[in-house]
Amino acid sequence: MKTIIILALLVTNAMANLAIIEQLRGEVYLGTTKLKEKARIKQSGVLKSGNGSFAKIRIPHMSSTIVLGPNSKLELKLNQKNDQLTLTDGLARWISNSTKPALKAKRSISTESAVMGVRGTDFLLVANSLLKETEIVMFEGLVDFKNRADSSDARLLKENQWGGLGGRFGGEIGKVLTLPPHIIDAFKSKLPKDL
Repeated sequence: MKTIIILALLVTNAMANLAIIEQLRGEVYLGTTKLKEKARIKQSGVLKSGNGSFAKIRIPHMSSTIVLGPNSKLELKLNQKNDQLTLTDGLARWISNSTKPALKAKRSISTESAVMGVRGTDFLLVANSLLKETEIVMFEGLVDFKNRADSSDARLLKENQWGGLGGRFGGEIGKVLTLPPHIIDAFKSKLPKDL
């Protein structure tokens, strides 16, 4: 029994605070280091994708995968008790692989203007640093979409909904729109689950 517990702890520690580049197209950097497929990221840093470049990043301890789009920046802080993921510019697709209650509180991603609490879901996030805007398009599941400047300004977004905040969308979360299937399909094609 003791051996099983020790092995379970070793496996858990080996997977903790780690991101793995599962697929890569083009040039993606962590700081100034050019990444390759199967790279294991254990430290904090900023992932930057080049023009026409994509990366599929699996984060095992969060049971999630993020597809980073071209010309995007994703700040990873994986060595914290509460992991912090911040999309500072560009687009990313978040795919959760689990809806376990213990994980729900631990999974979130933010931008300059918003924080998204993830609840077993698939969504596209767009951050525009120039205009200080955040857009979210839901494909499946639920996301708590909150204004960083005012935590009382929040909406629960569900499947096929769009929300926007900042810049052209205003300083408060505006009307949440339900999108027709052909528009949802167009957003899905911008950043597919597999590269």
